[in-house]
Amino acid sequence: MYFITVDMHNETEFSRPVLSPHTVTITLAYLHRYTPAILPRRRLVAARHLREMANWLGYPRPDLRSIRHHHPLAAHFALLHASRFVSFSGAETILLPGATSWLHAGTHAQIDRLLAVLEGERWQQALTELGLQTVLKPDYTTYLQQVLQRQDDAPLPSSVHARLQVAASKQVWSLCLSPALPTWLTFDLLQLGHWQPQRKLLRCTALTVGQAMRRGYGAQMIRWLLETATQAPLPSVAEQQLQDWQKRDQAYQVEQVYLLSVKQPSRLADLLRQNRFRRYVQRQLSPRHAIIAGEMIPVLTKWLQKRDYALSATIPNGGNRLLSPEAEETGYDWLGLRLLIGLGTMVPLPYPPPYARLNAVGETLDAQRRSELENVVEEILSRVQIAIRGRDAFFPASETPPPALTAHIEATIMAEGQLHIQYQSLGDIEARWRCIQPLRLEQRGQLYYLVAYCYQAEDNRVFRLDRIKACAAAT
Repeated sequence: MYFITVDMHNETEFSRPVLSPHTVTITLAYLHRYTPAILPRRRLVAARHLREMANWLGYPRPDLRSIRHHHPLAAHFALLHASRFVSFSGAETILLPGATSWLHAGTHAQIDRLLAVLEGERWQQALTELGLQTVLKPDYTTYLQQVLQRQDDAPLPSSVHARLQVAASKQVWSLCLSPALPTWLTFDLLQLGHWQPQRKLLRCTALTVGQAMRRGYGAQMIRWLLETATQAPLPSVAEQQLQDWQKRDQAYQVEQVYLLSVKQPSRLADLLRQNRFRRYVQRQLSPRHAIIAGEMIPVLTKWLQKRDYALSATIPNGGNRLLSPEAEETGYDWLGLRLLIGLGTMVPLPYPPPYARLNAVGETLDAQRRSELENVVEEILSRVQIAIRGRDAFFPASETPPPALTAHIEATIMAEGQLHIQYQSLGDIEARWRCIQPLRLEQRGQLYYLVAYCYQAEDNRVFRLDRIKACAAAT
């Protein structure tokens, strides 16, 4: 384990004031790292953020639901807003340039700036804009001024350096912070890990450091921050760990793309032969699938409509939407609850069915919407019932699939190829040839199944391996 510890010399000099440059820095660091969304009706941010910020400030309230019930936290929000350090007017909390200059100022200059805000008109204006004028009354404002003035008259804390301890058992760094560290350094260090205020401990892992790197903290900057805090070179084992964490960042990526899927390979080949469409195709994944640019959708839609085809688009604001945007969240809540209750009639649930919750959510939907959703529920439940009570499971396999067949299918799956199989389904008198693209093999009890795309049915189908009479590679 990699431990970064700071000797907290003379910590008795730093009592826990309700407002100080250190607490303002802590609040700024939280808002910058998590950028909580601004909620309507003057709720400011979600309750979970309020509780965590109160914990960061050293005044935990596990039951906190409103900022109006926590005076120190409300004071920090109002002071940041009045000082033009943070914007609470948009969709998210955003740090403004004034916060950066304040963090790099001296302690006395920081306190003087906060005192000037408390004594000016912007303080009362901020209270009104945030709806906190009935919470932070004049006597509490006077109290905050007195707290800051006592700190301004006190001697500055002596310099505190960090001391780095390294143990190579786990991939975790633990950094013990002190209020004596410069505010700008504390702010940047808090972007690197999870802050545990009771222990004054910052836990850094590959994940938290990788997140910081995506926000602009490069490996060299992180190394410089640690060496500045410890006043010592970073040990070679910790430096190697930092390099390994940098390599992990973005090792896996998920991109939002538009996937074009066709029923037959000939249809995709027809599109790729035309210049108007070829320039929109970013990558062909298979004979039936391709990643396309979003600009291709309206062009393709018009081209298909001229040929009496429809583009079945499952993209936002296009194609088939089960719910309207206004009722989407409530409708999906009702749909999930109704499906859960329906599944409870087929398999035992580990808890009572949520009938009361279903009725409460259903009252917010009109009768037409509930009828539409009920039709969807019936279709889904009927398919589930067929899957778990299908007649196919009552007919045991006549023989075990030969290993050569399984190996041939697995090789075709790896090569993303196609097969011709002679298959006899449950209701067929004789076997029929089909052209398929194998997708995966599954074992359900004593039976083996192949999930594949059938070009005759133009859909995914499930084939029992013991019913495949012959198999050959497609040419």
